[in-house]
Amino acid sequence: MQQGTKKIALERLGTELYVAGLFKGEKLPSELRALEGRFPLKRVLATGDFQGQRGQRLLLYPTRSVRGGVRRLLVFGLGERKDLTLKRYTRLMNDLFAWLDRQSFKELTLELPDPGEQGPGLETLAVLSARIARTGTWSFERYRSRARRKALMRVNFRCGAAPERGVTQALKRGDLIGRGVNFARELATEPGSTATPAYLGEVARKLASEGGPSLKVKVLGEPQLKRIGAEGILAVGQGSRQPSRLVVLEYKCGRKNARRLAMIGKGVTFDTGGISIKPHLKMHEMKYDMCGAAAVLGVFSVIAELKPGVDLVGLVPAAENMPGGASYKPGDIIRLHCGKTVEIVNTDAEGRLLLCDALSYAERNYQPDAMVDFATLTGAVLICLGLEMSAVMGNDPGMVEAVVEAGSSSGDTCWPLPLAEEFKEQMRSRVADIRNLDPSRNAGTITAGAFLNEAVGEDTPWAHVDIAGTAWQEAKPGRLPGASGVGVHLVFDLLEQFASAGV
Repeated sequence: MQQGTKKIALERLGTELYVAGLFKGEKLPSELRALEGRFPLKRVLATGDFQGQRGQRLLLYPTRSVRGGVRRLLVFGLGERKDLTLKRYTRLMNDLFAWLDRQSFKELTLELPDPGEQGPGLETLAVLSARIARTGTWSFERYRSRARRKALMRVNFRCGAAPERGVTQALKRGDLIGRGVNFARELATEPGSTATPAYLGEVARKLASEGGPSLKVKVLGEPQLKRIGAEGILAVGQGSRQPSRLVVLEYKCGRKNARRLAMIGKGVTFDTGGISIKPHLKMHEMKYDMCGAAAVLGVFSVIAELKPGVDLVGLVPAAENMPGGASYKPGDIIRLHCGKTVEIVNTDAEGRLLLCDALSYAERNYQPDAMVDFATLTGAVLICLGLEMSAVMGNDPGMVEAVVEAGSSSGDTCWPLPLAEEFKEQMRSRVADIRNLDPSRNAGTITAGAFLNEAVGEDTPWAHVDIAGTAWQEAKPGRLPGASGVGVHLVFDLLEQFASAGV
């Protein structure tokens, strides 16, 4: 699907479908008034059937047969202007494009709404609109014997007759971010038989070769992981025939003394739970246990085109967690890259072992100004926040606040949880430095974060984002089904913060 902008008066606009929002209780905007002579809009609105309530849709055809111009009109309700938030607008757009994707329109023009002085900024709405036009029409077709034929081939955006330069740039940014989100969703949806740790390494190599001189890649195999002491990654993968990897991507913005952020994504390409095997119900969804890794690769798939003014290091610790004669076992003790020893209480608490090695490796080898990790880490986060928000915690309040803010502006909403000393005490072991699970399972999401904190130095601002409830979801109004690509948009908004004001 292609995207573009329309810089033309509405009276001269030729489009198969013109889509415009209407706030509840407000007069028709000038754009819709200009179409009253062609469509029975005024008469239909007078019936009261359409009032602009959030999510309402009204599809109109011309009152007479004419050539050219706007051939169909779709008005959708924005609700009351005072209630328009980024989250509600995101849900509206998701629902709208999910509906449009099921129709027969090949091309349409969407008018960006005027948010007013109190609402979200127009450029922010432009980014979200372009991103969702891209993500809302995506589907995974690779393994179908007959792929679904898509009708919608082009989406144009209009913001009055001549949109400002900032809006045009925002639309381009949103489209690129949408491509990155879809890249992550595509990768996350691949079966575990395809998306192995080695496969993730090859994907990273391809991204670096296509991204130009600003991108570099390094893929560490098992012999190298042994040399650097990454026993967490190796232990998780030792029961599998698929060798483990640590994938490292670097983006350099070219600015002297640029700040550097490290982004780490959990890459368990399939998680059986290992010896502590999971129940069979929904185990097929455990191919999604690498959605954090998919987010990292989704960011790097478009970063060379978006060109943020910050250096970024992306790390993907990748392993397959399988039961077998060579698997690591409950009661084992391993030594992480950071030097601390871990008592294995449960082999299904494996993602934190990978992340600790990657966090420590990033900090020692790249000295980032800050770090953030994304991981489908705990089922406990669903009990805490459901499917609506990711949990975030860290060792630096400013970093946590920055992630929360980036989550709000991107739609990847996060909620902060405390990382107090008491939770760290829960992870102490009697036979090693720490244990990978507190058997009581109390505060499971927070104690997992406390475990990760053991691998991070006190002087490096760090935030952990648990995406187990938001990485893949069922279909619901305003929510895209399947892998969500969560984290991609958030990181680009975080990089903007990082470049402009620091964290």
